[in-house]
Amino acid sequence: MVVSSMVGAIAAGIAIVMWFFKKKGRTLTVCCLLAGFAVAWPLSQALAGPLTALDQIAAWVTVNLLLAAAASTWLFFQLKEKGTKAFTPWVALITPALFVLAAGPFLLPLDLVSNATTQLESGLSTVSR
Repeated sequence: MVVSSMVGAIAAGIAIVMWFFKKKGRTLTVCCLLAGFAVAWPLSQALAGPLTALDQIAAWVTVNLLLAAAASTWLFFQLKEKGTKAFTPWVALITPALFVLAAGPFLLPLDLVSNATTQLESGLSTVSR
C-alpha cells in the first residue's frame, strides 16, 4: 500500500512536470496511468459503502464496465502507436477509477477479504516469531 502510494506520487509529480513543460507522449500517459492506479485503492475504500447500496446495480456495473473497457482499448492502441493524442493522459488517469466504479457492488466483499488476509498475515507473523 505504501509502495504503491509512493510510486503513484512520483508518477504524478513526473506527469505534472511534463504537463507543465508541454511534453506529450507515452511517458506522460504511463505516468498518469500509474498515478491513477495509486488513487484507485483509496477511492475503492471510500466508495465501497455507497456503491453497494445502489438500487440499479446491473445497469451501474454495465455502463462503467463498458466505459472502462473503451478507455483501456483506447490506451492500448495509443500506447502501441508512436504518438498519443492530447487527451490520452487524462483517459489514462481516470481508467483505474472507472474499473473501481465498475466493481462497485463487489467492493465490500473485497474489503472483507482484504481485512481477512491482513488479519491472517498478522497472525502468521506472530506465530513465526
